[in-house]
Amino acid sequence: MNDIACVADVARVWARKTPDAEALWFEGRSTTYAELDRAASRCANALIAAGVQPGDRVAVILPNCPQHVVALFAVLRVGAVVTHCNPLAPAHELRQQLRDAGAEVVVCLDRTVPTVLEVRADCRVRS
Repeated sequence: MNDIACVADVARVWARKTPDAEALWFEGRSTTYAELDRAASRCANALIAAGVQPGDRVAVILPNCPQHVVALFAVLRVGAVVTHCNPLAPAHELRQQLRDAGAEVVVCLDRTVPTVLEVRADCRVRS
C-alpha cells in the first residue's frame, strides 16, 4: 500500500522510510529527508503561529533553493494554497502577482521584504 496520499506527505513518508537518504543537493550541501521533514514541520508550525489556516493563500517568493522546497511542503502541510511569485519581480509586477493570487501571507528572503512592504497595502497581504 502506498503511504503517500498527497504531495504534503512526500517528505514525511521518505523521512520515515529512508531518513538519511539525500533529498536535496544544493551548492555543495546535501539535505536528507529527515532534515527536510524537520524543517518543513518547523516552517508549518511558524505559519500556523502566524495565523495561516487551511485554504489561505501563501505566496512563496523564493529562488530555486532548499528553502523553497521547505516552504512548499510547509504550506501544503497546513492545508493552505501555495502561490509562487517571482523573487526578482519589481514592485509593480509583484503587486499584480500578489493581487492575482489573493495571497494573504508571504514567505520570502530578507532582501525581498522591502518590496513586499512597498506593495502590501495594495494587496490582501496582512501585516
